[in-house]
Amino acid sequence: MKPIIFSIIKNLIGWSISVIVLVFIGKVIFYQRETVAASLQYINVELLIYGILSFISYFFLRSYLWQTILRKHGYKIPLKETAFLWAISEINRYIPGNVWSFVKRSVLFSKHTIEKRDFNLALIIEAQFVLLGASVISIFALSFLTDIFIFPDTLRTFIILTVIIFVFLLSSLYIFQFNFLARLKFRTSGDTLAQLHLAAVSVLAFLLYGLGYYFVISSIIFLHPKDFYVFIGFFVFSFLAGYILFITPAGLGVREGVIVLGLMKFMAMPLAAFASIFVRCIIVFSEFYFIILSFIWSRTKHHVLQKIERTIIYYPYETILFFITSIYTLYFSRISFLRYDNFYAGRFDLGNMAQTVWNTAHGRLFQTNSDGQIVSRLSAHADFILIIISPLYRIWESPKVLLLFQTIVVSLGAFFIFAIAKHVLKRKDISFLFVILYLINPSVERANLFDFHAVTIGTTFLLGTYYFFMKRNYLWFSLLAVLAAITKEQVWAIISLFGLWMLVVESVKIFKRNGYGYTKHLVFACLIFIFSASMFFFLVFFAIPNARGTQHFALSYYNDYGDSPTQIIKNLVFSPLHTVETILKPDRVDFLTQLFLPLSFLSFLSPLYLIFAVPDLLITLLSNNANLHQIYYHYTASITPFLFVSAIYAVKRFNAVLLPAHRIIFMIIIGSIGIYSAYAYGPLPGSRNPNIDMLSNQVGNRKIVEEFIRKIPTKYSVAASNNIGAHLSHRELVFTIPEGLDQADIIVFLLNDPGARPSLDEQKQMALQLKSDPDYIKLFENGDFVAFARQDRVQEMFW
Repeated sequence: MKPIIFSIIKNLIGWSISVIVLVFIGKVIFYQRETVAASLQYINVELLIYGILSFISYFFLRSYLWQTILRKHGYKIPLKETAFLWAISEINRYIPGNVWSFVKRSVLFSKHTIEKRDFNLALIIEAQFVLLGASVISIFALSFLTDIFIFPDTLRTFIILTVIIFVFLLSSLYIFQFNFLARLKFRTSGDTLAQLHLAAVSVLAFLLYGLGYYFVISSIIFLHPKDFYVFIGFFVFSFLAGYILFITPAGLGVREGVIVLGLMKFMAMPLAAFASIFVRCIIVFSEFYFIILSFIWSRTKHHVLQKIERTIIYYPYETILFFITSIYTLYFSRISFLRYDNFYAGRFDLGNMAQTVWNTAHGRLFQTNSDGQIVSRLSAHADFILIIISPLYRIWESPKVLLLFQTIVVSLGAFFIFAIAKHVLKRKDISFLFVILYLINPSVERANLFDFHAVTIGTTFLLGTYYFFMKRNYLWFSLLAVLAAITKEQVWAIISLFGLWMLVVESVKIFKRNGYGYTKHLVFACLIFIFSASMFFFLVFFAIPNARGTQHFALSYYNDYGDSPTQIIKNLVFSPLHTVETILKPDRVDFLTQLFLPLSFLSFLSPLYLIFAVPDLLITLLSNNANLHQIYYHYTASITPFLFVSAIYAVKRFNAVLLPAHRIIFMIIIGSIGIYSAYAYGPLPGSRNPNIDMLSNQVGNRKIVEEFIRKIPTKYSVAASNNIGAHLSHRELVFTIPEGLDQADIIVFLLNDPGARPSLDEQKQMALQLKSDPDYIKLFENGDFVAFARQDRVQEMFW
């Protein structure tokens, strides 16, 4: 009798709390229904879909967590069946008490003859990992949560540090299964690796849960990307609050109340209230959709799906690798498109590249324009790969195709990272860690985002070159080496070092064997070295100077060492102190820190493999152009591959001397430093210096500007501010202001670029002068955009 009475009381209390909170929220929404209705008129469907996919992924990972726990206890139930049964049982959590989902789950899984003791133990373990995963992600919102309750600064800092240390210690103790945990009634699920695996799955699941909240709310109300991680942590904290207060059905009302309280710091209460209800509806929809998908999956017998299932089971790391590279490609291609659409990509350098590809696609091989003259692209760089990718313009004639191609190729570098690490370390788990470090590497991501550069895709080609070099597959090595080399002239110097390396290794082998003679590998090494070194010197000393009519423009960056390539090389060799002094300057040291810290400085512990990075390291470190020793541009693209290669070999050395438990700790430290580096130096939302202007500061009249630019006939020459230059690249002659003001037929300004040359204020002054110049007419003006034409050259009313 007492349990029945207790259950009734618990139901009444739980539903009462939920109803009271929901009625209050509903009342607020009702009185501000016009404001709420206005926000619904502009739903961002794309973000809403991302949110739904994030929630579905969350439910899948939760079911996978449950299946993995059962498997650790000896119950091998297919994932597709587990997913469906788990999803059905979770519907019962909307009954107050949270216990009913467990009861339903017990009934549904009873046919698999799971012992009651094992089932109860699995439930306890699952609950512990749910709390662990949610607590870890909630840490992102600690600063925000303490700010809500207006603690003094000293107390805030103390609370934040205390909570972080507590969560970290408890997680570490649980994962590494210290003996005294048994006295605290903590249940574990196997060895340390198994614990770590389950913890990673739980953390990822709640990261997706918070991400789903962020996307869904952002689809109706703007949430600033700079607070990305704070929002994710806060939304997961709301889950944690509802989960702990178990008497409410599925945390109903509690989570909504917490969310309203937090979002009121960013928006009016009615919008915060509506957002909390809206996202709850989407979660319910996503959950039912997951049930339908898991039901279809559990009943299907199609051979293709069965083959996919077997692939996922037998190749889990490769499967996850495919999905995370797909996510990387989706994000960076989308964000690159937005950057282009909002005029953050410029004539330098996306416009230059796009014009060369466009010209080549139309029969004008490797041509661009400079200072009003049509010239060979070779006058700037020997990036002949632009010729090879020009057929892409037959599929989609837009600079965006270059941005998409660049992102896809860069993401494919993760597969080579995985392959190299797996070959060297013989461990897929550690190899996968290097994949994560590659995809969140600040240098990789920033190079990917900074317009399009041929050398950026060279990162992947160089990784492939090393992989096939290591495997002694010289056909594929040669192909990828050539592809890498034609992304920029100095890459030929890197390829020559492969030949030199092979030459030394083969010579030592021959010497040890009989002291003289040669092999086909030695001959191949000589050919690679001689050909690549010759190409480098030919391009730098002859081809590019002849195309320019003067020496390579970048030589001016090294005038501290001489005025010609010969003098520069001579002074580098015979003035080592000057070279070291330059490298040790504070800005160079900062640059090296940003390069090497994401891999925990491991690359220095295997320095022999850094020999391949020496050419570009010298080019960047010794330059007097400050842009070259920053990670924000593309100048690290040929360095990054060998930072990873050397770090992988360094880990191999550590693995040889560390105990298994110590290896895990070592890998956690490396991963943590990589994540911190992504926060400190990376461009992602939520990082210290994110590249998110294309999200948070979009050009309101961009469609109007694009429409006007599109209508300018190609027969007219155009002078444009740099931020418009990429949009005008599909014409033979285009100037970048301040050049071409007295030569161009049409002049267009977009006066919102802080990096405008010579300055934004001077460009505004130029526009004012043209308005009063009788030789020019103002064609169009809208916001910061203004266009002029020479009266004697432009007669038609094309606009």
